Amino acid sequence: AQAIAVRWAQHGEPRVREEPSMRPVLDFESEESRNQRLQQVLSERASGGPNEQVRSKPSRLRNTRSCAILDSTLEEPLTYYKSLEPIKPHWPHAWRRLHLNEGIRVRDMDTVVVPSKDQLAKTKKGMLRSSSGTVTYSSAHAIKVELDAQVLAQICGDGVPGGAHAWTPPRLAVEFQTRTGRSGVWAHYDIGITSFLLVFPKTFDLFGPHRQFARLHRPHCLTVLDNIEDAMVRLAMCRQDGQIHYNISDKFYLDPNDKWAQQLGDFHFAEASPKARSTELKRHRLKAAYIGSATTLTAQRTASPMHARALTGGGLTFGFNCPS
Repeated sequence: AQAIAVRWAQHGEPRVREEPSMRPVLDFESEESRNQRLQQVLSERASGGPNEQVRSKPSRLRNTRSCAILDSTLEEPLTYYKSLEPIKPHWPHAWRRLHLNEGIRVRDMDTVVVPSKDQLAKTKKGMLRSSSGTVTYSSAHAIKVELDAQVLAQICGDGVPGGAHAWTPPRLAVEFQTRTGRSGVWAHYDIGITSFLLVFPKTFDLFGPHRQFARLHRPHCLTVLDNIEDAMVRLAMCRQDGQIHYNISDKFYLDPNDKWAQQLGDFHFAEASPKARSTELKRHRLKAAYIGSATTLTAQRTASPMHARALTGGGLTFGFNCPS
């Protein structure tokens, strides 16, 4: 011990030599991975609930594993040799489980593709309602919208508290949270309570100079009178211009020189009338998207199916590939 103390006094305290580590530095230690970046993007939001993945869960799990994918939204296990498709309730005969070229096809029951039905054409046989495209939406989100609208209808039918003459949209939102203990779909997905009520024109009436009061369209009917499919179509199409349309537009497909066109020329139909205009409607986070058809649909009476892009919903939003 004395020899060590004398040596330290002559040469100083020994230093530990730092040697470079031979362990390789992994990629996830030097920089964040792609999955971590995506998760951080989902957590960034100004208001509302957490952001959700755009594509359905079975679609996200494709090409990530060799085993079968099991999910409650699938009719059967999804494997690598099977193709995934959305459900199309308006084209029930366009789907076959076993296809000669595409093999075995599995339907994703959470992704729904429906026609927009936003055009009205004059024909020799009368008026024909057609579509300018398709709307793809999530079935789970549609159920949430319908359930919250049902609760709001029951609240409006119970009477106005505090001796007021009518409900106001903010008061309805507060009463909804008091009864259910949660915020509604309009707050979770950044729709707005006023815009949410305007999506159901057959159920709710907004009146006043600035639509500051709300009531039931039928005072003694405490249920949702609108079709939930029409409500999802309105929410999907309002992403285009930020407007909620009630009426269908008049599209004249016939030749103006045709004799039938000259006889029907005196009939005029109102253009789609916007009942709400807000820039927030372009950025709501419900899984509902409108995709216009690549070809203009004519008013001819034919049994041929619609364009393939309209049948599949385009596939750009919910992860289904568009056929070539």
